[in-house]
Amino acid sequence: MDKICIHIQTHLPHFKYTDKLINSFLKLTNIKELKIPIFIIIDNDELINNFKMNYSYDYDQPISYFIQGCEQSPYEYYIYSLYLKNPDDINLITIDGDLHSNNLFRKVINSNIDLDVFV
Repeated sequence: MDKICIHIQTHLPHFKYTDKLINSFLKLTNIKELKIPIFIIIDNDELINNFKMNYSYDYDQPISYFIQGCEQSPYEYYIYSLYLKNPDDINLITIDGDLHSNNLFRKVINSNIDLDVFV
């Protein structure tokens, strides 16, 4: 199976949308069965604690939180370093679509076609 994860970069004004997005993944997809990890990138420890305090999920797979770097998140650097070591280990994709108001994700969730069409 391909190595897949959900990587969400967010900030305080968008926490409610991040919550809706995560709940949509959990309720409308098979993310639980596939045990796809969720990585959330937030600006600082205080906001991470704020998010954890206000939002929780029924999900066996731990949701990981990272502090956003000035240009890229630490997680992105980590994935890129793995890719440089062995490109066969990581399947990097670029998703080109409208992410405002979760338009792209809504389109994917409501479609019955493979995600590859959106890549």
